[in-house]
Amino acid sequence: MAWRKTKLVNVAAKKRWALNGGPFGSKLSRKHYSESGVPVIRGTNLSSSSCFTFDDFVYVSEEKADELRANNAHPGDLIFTQRGTIGQVGLIPFNSPIPRFVISQSQMKLTPDPEQADAFFLYHFFSAAETVQEIQNLAFAAGVPHINLEILRNFEVPLPPLRVQRRIAGILSTYDELMENCQRRIRILEGMARVLYREWFIHFRFPGHEKIPRIDSVLGPIPKEWEAIPFERLLASLTGGDWGSDQSSGSDTSEVGIVRGTDFDEVAYGGQLRVPVRYIKPSSLKTRGLRVGDVIIENSINAKSRCIGTTLLVDSHVLNRLGRDAVAASFCKVFRLHDPRLAPLVHLHVRRLREDARMEYYQNVAANGIGNFQAQKFAKEEHLILPADESLRAKLIDGIATMFRNIAVFHLNCRTSAAPATCCCRGCCRAKSRSTFPRTWPSRRPPHRRLPKRILRARSRPCASRKKRRPGVPGAPATAILLPSPRTKRPCRSTRPSAPTCSKSSGRSSAKARPARATTPSATWSAPSATAAPARKFRKSCTPTCSPPSAAASLKTPTAPCASAPAPSLISTATSSNSNSSPPSAAPGSTATPPSATSAAGSASPAPAPSSKTPPVQSSMDFCVRGGCKPTVRS
Repeated sequence: MAWRKTKLVNVAAKKRWALNGGPFGSKLSRKHYSESGVPVIRGTNLSSSSCFTFDDFVYVSEEKADELRANNAHPGDLIFTQRGTIGQVGLIPFNSPIPRFVISQSQMKLTPDPEQADAFFLYHFFSAAETVQEIQNLAFAAGVPHINLEILRNFEVPLPPLRVQRRIAGILSTYDELMENCQRRIRILEGMARVLYREWFIHFRFPGHEKIPRIDSVLGPIPKEWEAIPFERLLASLTGGDWGSDQSSGSDTSEVGIVRGTDFDEVAYGGQLRVPVRYIKPSSLKTRGLRVGDVIIENSINAKSRCIGTTLLVDSHVLNRLGRDAVAASFCKVFRLHDPRLAPLVHLHVRRLREDARMEYYQNVAANGIGNFQAQKFAKEEHLILPADESLRAKLIDGIATMFRNIAVFHLNCRTSAAPATCCCRGCCRAKSRSTFPRTWPSRRPPHRRLPKRILRARSRPCASRKKRRPGVPGAPATAILLPSPRTKRPCRSTRPSAPTCSKSSGRSSAKARPARATTPSATWSAPSATAAPARKFRKSCTPTCSPPSAAASLKTPTAPCASAPAPSLISTATSSNSNSSPPSAAPGSTATPPSATSAAGSASPAPAPSSKTPPVQSSMDFCVRGGCKPTVRS
C-alpha cells in the first residue's frame, strides 16, 4: 500500500500559530536579552548529532516572552532553520525541563497534530539527507541562503498510517540513542585527553617526574632535558583552504568535500554530514588535500559570537567518514607537521589556549566584526615543550594517542549506528514494512527461519550419517571404524580414538571380571548395528576384543581376552589366523579366567590351551556390518 503525501500545513495542529516563523524585524534583538528568563532557540541549539541541545542559550524576560506568544515553542514542537544553515531541524524533547521557549528570527516552528503525524517520524523525515537536499534546492541563494514560511507550508511529506509512523520512529530513535551514547563517550575521552595533556606537558607531572629536576627557561621552569620547540620548527607547511565552484567547469574538475568550521562537530562526533561538495583545480587538490595528521583551525569567524581556535584533528577515520577527497574551506588554516605523531598534541594545545581565552591574542578583528587568525604570529610565538629523550617522548605521545584510538573506535560505532537510519521515513521501505520494521524490537522471529534452505536440509539429516569424533584417552591413536548407515544400510567411515589396554599407571588390567566377546585376529573397535540401542560411553580402562562366531560357540559365549593387546590399527579385510598376536579362543562350554583375576590370586592356574580347531577366517568388515560385534560399554 502506497503512502499518501500531503502538505506540511495539513499536518499542523488545529490551533493558532501551530506553524509560524520567528519574530519580525526589531521585535527581538540583542537589547532584549537578559541574564535569565525564557530561553531563546537559535541555530546553535539545533545540532545534527542530537535532536536538541540545551547549551548556549540566551534569555528574554517573561514579559517579552508573553509579548511574543505567537513565536513561543513548547515540548514536542519541531524547529526549522529559516536562514543560514538551511536544512537544520530539531525536536524539543517531550520531557524537557523547560516548559516554553522563544524562537529567534532565523527559526520556524511546527506543532504537529498528534492524530495525524508522529513528531519523531517528522523529525527523522526532515533529518534525512534527501529531504535536506530538497529544502536546500528550494532556498533563495541571493546573499545569505534562506527559505520562507510559504515554502515550508507547501512542502510535501509522506504520511503512512499512524501505527507505522510510530513503529518507524521507535526504531530510528533507538539508533539515535546509541549514537548519543557514543558521542557522550567521545566527549568524555576528549576531556580525559585534555586533562592528560595538561598534567604531562603543562604542569609536567608525567610518570617519574619526581626524579627529574626543574631548570629555568624563557617559558618558566621546565624539566631538565626538556626543550621548548616553536611551532614554526614543527610545521612542514601552513596552508589555507579552498572553496572552488559549485559545478565542474573550466579547470575546476576535481570533486571534493569542503570542510567548514560549522562541520567540525558533525565530523568529529558522528553527526549527519552536511559537508558541501564542490569542484576545485587538480593542482589545488594536490597541495591542499587533507591527509592523516593534519590539524584544521578555523581562520575567520564572527568575533561578536565566538573566538577563533576551533580545531579538527584529521585521522584515517575522519577521511573514511568524509568518503571522498576533501579540503578545508577558504576560511580555515591547515597545519601540516614534519612528525604526524605530534598532531594530537598540537590539537590539544590549541584547544587549551582557546579554553583559557588566550587565542584572542592571535585574533585580529576587522571593522566589520570579522575576526581573523594571525597564523604567522602564532607559529613564531607559541612553543610546544617536549622531552629531548626520544624514548620518553614516544612513551608520552603514545599515552595521548591511545585516547584518540579509543575515540576512533566510537567514531566507527557512530557510523554503524547511523547506517540503518539512512533508510528513514521517505517511503523506501513502505512495500516491505512488515519485514523491515517488525512489531517488536528486536524481532522475536526464530533465527533458523532466516537460514538458507540448503543449510536447513543439512541440519535435518540423521546424525548417524555424519562424521563424529568421540573423546578418548590423550595420546591414543585414532582408529577408523565402519559404521552402518541407518538409511542406506551401507558402512560409513568415521574416526574414533581407541583406549589403552591397561588401567592408568599400575600396568595391570581391570580387577573386575567382565565377559569378553568373540574376537577376531585383529583387535578393532566397531559399532552396533542400526537396530541396536544407541552406543554409550566407552570404558577407557580396557580394550574390548571381538571375533567372528564359530559353529561351536555362540556370540554370547565369553572368551578369554587378550593379555597384552597392542594398539589397534586400521581394519583389514583379511588377517592370517596363525598370527601370534591373535588371542586364543575358549573351548566350547568353558569359561575364561580374566588375567586380572589371575594376577590378584597370586598363584592362578594357566590359561586354557587354544582349541585345535581354528575357526574359519572371516572378514571383520562383513562381520561388523551384520552387527555381530559390539564394544564393551559401561554398565
